[in-house]
Amino acid sequence: MTARMRWGRLDVPGTDECALTASGSGWQLDGIARYGAGDAAELRYHVTCDAEWRTVTGRVDGRVGPRRMGLAIEREAAGTWTVDRVAAPELHGLI
Repeated sequence: MTARMRWGRLDVPGTDECALTASGSGWQLDGIARYGAGDAAELRYHVTCDAEWRTVTGRVDGRVGPRRMGLAIEREAAGTWTVDRVAAPELHGLI
């Protein structure tokens, strides 16, 4: 099962579109956000959640203006998080 969504921003030119897909162990959200003029941004994202909708991983890659960027986040079963493979204790317990 896959649901697709698309919406537009009201404050600046831009759109976001994504697909939510049921997987064997939970859910996946894949999308792309494009917005702005001048220093326009294009960001692709991928989020996985377990069957109870708890975030397991997240990834964003793209550009903002000329700057390329990427970010990876992961939650372990104990509720501890890493951001780009570095422990992020300030996120502990978030779902």
